[in-house]
Amino acid sequence: MSSCTPLHAPMRHRSLFLSDLHLGSRACQADKLLNFLYQHEAHYIYLVGDIFDVWHPRAVHWTPDHERIIDLLRSREQQGVKIVRLPGNHDPVHVEKQNGFAHTALFTATQKTVVHEGADGRRYLVLHGDCCDFWPLSTHLFPV
Repeated sequence: MSSCTPLHAPMRHRSLFLSDLHLGSRACQADKLLNFLYQHEAHYIYLVGDIFDVWHPRAVHWTPDHERIIDLLRSREQQGVKIVRLPGNHDPVHVEKQNGFAHTALFTATQKTVVHEGADGRRYLVLHGDCCDFWPLSTHLFPV
């Protein structure tokens, strides 16, 4: 049993929005994320960019908690949870392995933006904030 296993039933939500996880970096707080995921379930999980941070092969910091997060997300998806993947500026551009790291292929973004409809019918544009930066690379979403 993991130290992050909840003592009570998880809270159920319609949607969860997770951004800037930076799995694979030393700054990632994988233990806190894992604890959150054990305590919260949803019909939809939006991974809103910067899910991975494995750009530099020598700097990748991968722990058992990182692996548990991937396993938990895979398991939830197999149970019918809809996982929507949106790109961030730290995510791999290509579907193939990033620096020999196979997990990135599983969670590669499928679209740049999505419109989420709330339970009340209101619609929300969901995207990673880097597309609003005034960097030359941000023109992929909003060409000037």
